[in-house]
This record gives sequence, structure tokens and C-alpha cells, in this order.
Amino acid sequence: MFRKILPAFLVVSVVFGWCSARAALADQAQKAQAGKAEKTKKTPKETKSEKARLYYGEGLWAEMQGNYQKAIKDFTMVTVLEPKSYKSWMHLARNYRKSSRAMDAVSALNNAIKVQPKAPQAYLSLMESYWELDGLIKNIVHTGEEAMENGVSPAIILPDMGWYYYLVNDKANAEDCYKKAYKADPKNSVLVNDMGLLLFSEGRYKKALGRFREALKLNPGSVLAPYFEALSCNKLGKEKEALEALKKALKKDGALQRESAGFNRKFLPNMTDPGDLSKLFAKLQPAPPAMKNMSITAPPKNDKGAQKGK
Repeated sequence: MFRKILPAFLVVSVVFGWCSARAALADQAQKAQAGKAEKTKKTPKETKSEKARLYYGEGLWAEMQGNYQKAIKDFTMVTVLEPKSYKSWMHLARNYRKSSRAMDAVSALNNAIKVQPKAPQAYLSLMESYWELDGLIKNIVHTGEEAMENGVSPAIILPDMGWYYYLVNDKANAEDCYKKAYKADPKNSVLVNDMGLLLFSEGRYKKALGRFREALKLNPGSVLAPYFEALSCNKLGKEKEALEALKKALKKDGALQRESAGFNRKFLPNMTDPGDLSKLFAKLQPAPPAMKNMSITAPPKNDKGAQKGK
């Protein structure tokens, strides 16, 4: 019986073994094919735009931390990857300026202007960079004129052009720029204050006083307008009005007396004697507290000679 069953069993065993081996081979082949496909599968490359965003974010962080050299490297990479990124050129220029690299800032700002020729801030920053390069007034004026030719509003450009003319003591051109700017935007408090400074530097104190008061109305929070109002009143011999103006300024800035010399140098650089307000400051100082009678006297004695209170 066993001999009859054995051949059938052997056949079944062989068939089963063959099927199992075939299945194992098929499974191995499938795994090998999958592994080969995985190896040959390409990892998607990071796009230029994604790289640029990464560098831009790192540049912003470095700039916030005051690491200007790192920011310069990052924003330079952004401009290489995306040369039409206006913001990146502007950030690059800002970090160059903070690193005292005015010429590099000029180059970056010119690239920003090429990208967006109607963006006013690039022109204003370029004018300031030229000023940092030993006051290149011709370049400043050329930049301002180019901005207006490209459609930037004169109300934005002319106040700055006037200010640089004022700094180099070219009062005629400064006045011309200020008048045109005022016609375009009479509510610019900074411009009105600057017009007052020009008049004050020319010794036209009464007209200057009017401008400073106008500037204060336009910007009630200003510290400079009432301070220069006080200077004008002082020059005109109006002590009471000078004191009132100075009081307004001190309410806004308690450190005004200490800062006043710096204000004079910055805003009246071509004037040797803007006036001395030290006496007026002294009059506005709070009076020292009255001293109490600190003398020690013996308390009165009663009839028995004992001190009262004991």
C-alpha cells in the first residue's frame, strides 16, 4: 500500500516544491525590480525659486541680528538666483551701507532702479548713498532728476534734493526745490520745517517762525518744530513766546537741553550762532524743594523742670 502511495506523494511533493520555489523566485525578482526602480528614481531638485526664498529668509534673519556680512552673502545669492528681485537689491544695498560700503550700495541701488524704475525709495536711498560719498551733489541732483523723468512724484524727490542743496549751502537751489515741493504737497510737515530752517539760516527769523509754527500744526507731536520756534523767538527778542515754545518741546522730550547742541549741528550746519537758549532752559527748571527747618531746639520745660512729652 505504501509503495502505491509513495510515487503519488513524491509527485505532489515535487510539484509543491517547484511551485514554492517559483513563488520565491518571483518574489525575489519583484523585490529586485522594486529596488532597482527605487535606485533609478530621481530625487526632485530644489528649484531656483526655492533656493532664493531660503537665502532671502536667512538674509533677513542675519540683518535683524546685525550680522551684515552674512546678510550681504545671502542677499547676493538671491540676486544671482533671481536678478529681478527688487527687494533683494534693496536689502543688499541697506546692508552695504550699514557696513560702510557706499560704492557697493550705489551699485546695488542702480540695479534696483533697473528692476523697478518707478520705485521712489531706491532713488532716495541712492541720493543718500551719494551724500555719504563726500557729498556728491552733482550725482544727487542727477539721481533726483532721473527719478522725476521716470515718473516719480516731485513731491517725493524735491524735498530731499532741496535738503542736500541746503547742506552744501546752495540756498538758491534749495529754496527753488522747496517752493516746487511745497506747491506739490503743502501738508508735508518735514518739508515745511526744512523751509523754516533755510529761512532761519538766512537770518529771516520772522518768516522762519511762521514756518515752524505751521510745521507744528501739521505734526503736533514734533519736537524739532517747537524747539526751532523757540530759537526764532529768541532771535526776535520774544522771551515769553520762546519760553512757551521751549516748554512744549520739553514736554515731548525731557532730554532736549542735552540734545540741543546736536540738533544745531545737524540742522543748522552752516550757521555759527543759532542762539543760546541756556538761560531759557534754566528758567524752565523746576525750583528745588524748600528746605524744612532742621534746627534742633530743646523742648520747653514745665514748672518741675521735666521736659514736656515725657
